Amino acid sequence: DLHAEVGAIRGYFGATRVIRTIQEAGLYVIARIVVFKDRQLYGYQDGRYALWDSRSNEPWGVYRDGEQIEHWVDPFSSFVWDYNIAIARELEARGVDEIQFDYIRTPSDGFVRNIEYRYRDDSPAMDAADPFVDDRVEALAAFLARARSEIDIPIGIDVFGFNGWYRMGYLGQDIGALSAHVDVISPMLYPSHFAREFAAELPYVPRAEVLYREGVARARRIAGEY
Repeated sequence: DLHAEVGAIRGYFGATRVIRTIQEAGLYVIARIVVFKDRQLYGYQDGRYALWDSRSNEPWGVYRDGEQIEHWVDPFSSFVWDYNIAIARELEARGVDEIQFDYIRTPSDGFVRNIEYRYRDDSPAMDAADPFVDDRVEALAAFLARARSEIDIPIGIDVFGFNGWYRMGYLGQDIGALSAHVDVISPMLYPSHFAREFAAELPYVPRAEVLYREGVARARRIAGEY
């Protein structure tokens, strides 16, 4: 089994039994899958699918006090896509009600200017790439399109809150493009994700209320809901 070979399997509990027990209690089960920030897949075959550092010619990472704290894989790799879709398909077979893809983006921290996407030119996402659209958006949309074709239950994604406030391609999260392939988009409208100058005239709680209410309304419009 590939996922065992990668070292991604941990025997914490019997997933099928837990899912069934939760559903018997009348609850809806969403399985969260962290997609492109993946320590195990990053190290597989000596970093074969890791983002690459163009300066040091080794796997790229985010470091703090000399220790690597973030491990990212290449979103253009069809192998990475299939690896994550296989996890989603197994969870679907085990009975979950919905798949939620998290960290479906490129890195925001570290020396991102040094990142080399080694699978960009060979990616299926590039077959129909729009030269006026960020190709990272194309890659994420292509991944979701493939997932949608292979998964029957609802699919959701998490995005940064400000990617739902305005339409942008920041880190590849253009929800106008991604919404065509998913059933649910959850904009993470944490007040801490917005600069202090954003609605700075408001106290904390009213500011948070504005971010939540207006942010959801804006995201719905960008996604084409109304």
